[in-house]
Amino acid sequence: MNSTYESWLNNATAGTYTPIAPERLAEMFEFTCRYGSGNLWTGTAGTSCGFVRELLREVEHLRNELDSRD
Repeated sequence: MNSTYESWLNNATAGTYTPIAPERLAEMFEFTCRYGSGNLWTGTAGTSCGFVRELLREVEHLRNELDSRD
């Protein structure tokens, strides 16, 4: 059972890793445009969409860091 972030993380990162395709990341961004408010912070969906955008930004930042090391 994943009752904590740590237990979820252990289960989510066990085994093989497949990077998220750029098309899937674009789909996630489009979701935030469709279901979030203009400022992304109004109500439940807006807050969730704001979280998704923060995570997308982090993914892109980390990918750029990895690419620059190659």
